[in-house]
Amino acid sequence: MKINLFKIAEIYAVLLLTVGVLGCQPQSSSVATLAQTDRVVQIEAKTVPIKGAAKVVCEIEGCVRFDLQTVDSNIDWINQYFIERIQHTEPVAFTKITQKNPKKADEPHYLDQRFIKVEFIGQHAYLATFALKSSNLARSKNASLKHVEYINFDLKQRKRLALSQLLLNGGEQKLLNAMYQANTQWLNTQGIQPQQLKLSDNYYFDTTGLVMVYPAGELAPAATGMPELKVSYVDLKEVIQPEYLAILQ
Repeated sequence: MKINLFKIAEIYAVLLLTVGVLGCQPQSSSVATLAQTDRVVQIEAKTVPIKGAAKVVCEIEGCVRFDLQTVDSNIDWINQYFIERIQHTEPVAFTKITQKNPKKADEPHYLDQRFIKVEFIGQHAYLATFALKSSNLARSKNASLKHVEYINFDLKQRKRLALSQLLLNGGEQKLLNAMYQANTQWLNTQGIQPQQLKLSDNYYFDTTGLVMVYPAGELAPAATGMPELKVSYVDLKEVIQPEYLAILQ
């Protein structure tokens, strides 16, 4: 039996071409997964009234008025986070309570007014910041208690970031030192010594650096509001992890 060498060579060439073409095909699934992982989602958000919450809840003692507003964004897990936070903070507004003989149905006796509003503040690549503003105006008090909590999310890890999770090893003391040096004059007027200063987990980043926010009455008289202490990005180089510092500046 004669072997046609030209025929064998032709078949071999076809096989090589086929293998080469298959080998050069992009790994579409893995590439798509990688691209999806690295892609930074640009947040689109607006503040809306929360669904399922009562505006007024009355019992024998009187009524409480609620104004609860959450955020409606293009990231579902962030939306769910704030819904659960508000439900946990004001459970009465989500509990069906039968109105129990208020003094006047058309003019209820209000004991309290509760307000919560979530706002989208801004985004640095995959680090997003929201503010949860709240106030409680009791009828027995002349002024309402106001508070702002800043909440920072790592969009890649899909979680809220505590300040400690941004710091390098040993960064806590370095941050305390930098904070006191940057705000020495104001802290001295309040009679606060370096050993008295503590870090706050209520923080956000602006165009110039890290801003730490303290409850009213903690560093200064409550009437002055919530004090803010700032540290510039220049002083954060040995404090904040490089991967976060790179997207903040």
